[in-house]
Amino acid sequence: AMKAKNIIMNTLYLANNAKICKRYRDSDNFNSLMSVAFKGLTQEIPEEFTTPTESTDIIDKLNKNDFWMLKKKCITLLNRVMIQLFKENEAEDDLKALSKIFLENHSKELIDIAFLILDLSLTKFVASEVVSCAVRIINRTDKAPNLLAIVLERHEDIVFKYSIPLLYLSPHDIEEFTENPVSYTRGLYSLTISSLSARSYAIDM
Repeated sequence: AMKAKNIIMNTLYLANNAKICKRYRDSDNFNSLMSVAFKGLTQEIPEEFTTPTESTDIIDKLNKNDFWMLKKKCITLLNRVMIQLFKENEAEDDLKALSKIFLENHSKELIDIAFLILDLSLTKFVASEVVSCAVRIINRTDKAPNLLAIVLERHEDIVFKYSIPLLYLSPHDIEEFTENPVSYTRGLYSLTISSLSARSYAIDM
């Protein structure tokens, strides 16, 4: 069942990655797309896949687990939707209408979930790309004054509770650097290492 859900979400992500496809520019279909993405993103994960660990091998396996892969596709899709709907002076007329629907009906829930993900990551394992996307979503609220106002109510948490811990080197980072310093250093600049990607976005946040 999880593999089937991943295939469906991967298809929806690919169909809407570069541009929201015509099918989902209809308000009813767009709301359905949001509902599917939110359902996958909030699906409960068995405790065995959220147990904190410092083992590089276990972290790599957990990041590729079907439960976390589903959440990764869901939150990445939602982030891509935000990017497209918040483009200034570039949005097509039908996207402007969707932007209003998104802001009124879905954006607050997405921000709340992004903060819940960051809260969970403080005490549990959360796939690094999911954390990275949650940070990016919070960062993107600067394109919408109403959302930014909600986020800024938590400015102390953003700085001290979420951003600073993401800047620390983890045992996973140290192990990767020790094993292959050249590859790790390249990752610092290319952001191909997902934990480094989260750290970079945390600096922006």
